Amino acid sequence: MSAWTQETVARLVRYAQLSPSADNMQPFCFQWDGRQLRIAYDQGRVAGHTFGPEAPATLLSLGTTVEAIEQATRLWNHPATFAPTFHDTPDGFEYGALQLEGELPPESGQPLPDPIRHTDRGRYSRRELPSALVQRLRAGVQGGCRMAVHSDRASTRAIAALVQSASELRFQTPELHAWLMDSLRFSEDAAARGDGLDVRTLGLPPGGALMLRCLGNWRRMAFFNRLGGHRAMAGIDAAPVAKAPAVVAVIGPDDRDGALDAGRLLYRGWTWLNEEGVAVHPYYVVSDQVQRLREGSMPQALRERAQRLQAETARQMQLAPGEHLYMLLRVGYAKAAPTPSRRLPLSRVFEVRGGE
Repeated sequence: MSAWTQETVARLVRYAQLSPSADNMQPFCFQWDGRQLRIAYDQGRVAGHTFGPEAPATLLSLGTTVEAIEQATRLWNHPATFAPTFHDTPDGFEYGALQLEGELPPESGQPLPDPIRHTDRGRYSRRELPSALVQRLRAGVQGGCRMAVHSDRASTRAIAALVQSASELRFQTPELHAWLMDSLRFSEDAAARGDGLDVRTLGLPPGGALMLRCLGNWRRMAFFNRLGGHRAMAGIDAAPVAKAPAVVAVIGPDDRDGALDAGRLLYRGWTWLNEEGVAVHPYYVVSDQVQRLREGSMPQALRERAQRLQAETARQMQLAPGEHLYMLLRVGYAKAAPTPSRRLPLSRVFEVRGGE
């Protein structure tokens, strides 16, 4: 029987909960049986509201979650390694477990290191990143994954053009529109649930939240698109990228292990940036549209434009055969403190089965 207590494991889970996930939907649940901490897809809570259990976006988030836990246990001088299983269960889909056994580490009573900070969608200054930090990012690897740093103005503008194209596709896709609207939290009561996107964290211009609420109905959105609304909204989405001091791309093999490793590297790079006081704003929209094209879920009317986006992304990111762009990060020094996103109560995601 493990000497790790339920309270210590709960601290690890709470720490891991702060890792990023698509639209802050936090798709995982954790089960502790006294020896193993299992990580599973929370089928009953998130199915149909976010990406599926084996989607690259979910595996990317899994990688950040696993990396957070492993870093914490290494700090406690009692490293736990994630053992993947990837299999269906009666309750959903289980990813694997971390074995937590042996003497309770004395360090477990001490504060954990600062987790990666919340997404910062606000304005950044023009201040350049330190060259040592840029080199550290470029040298970071995990498995076959790597990070590329783009800091010259021509590159950031070219990447902003990719974001513009991808966002236009997103705003014209009914399924993605429904997902976005389902994830938005307009009121304090809704935000207090602890998941989804509190509109106060989005850095919207005055009236932006009201506009989003009005466009929640797809028929209104489709009419707005006929007037060029998708281009205007995509322009708002892409403009900060063009002005960013730098954009970091996370790139890796186009398979399940690649997605998991990309998440680990994403967490590491985000942590390094935050340690230097650099804010981070993730953009998944380009990767998402390319993935939807490849899996056949892109609407027929948009496929030709998506194919152009795919080709331009591969060229701009200098992707080798078999590589995939997993994430873009707009990075820089924030001009103001962001409104932090919230997290679900621990009781919603952590379950103890059996005894300690």
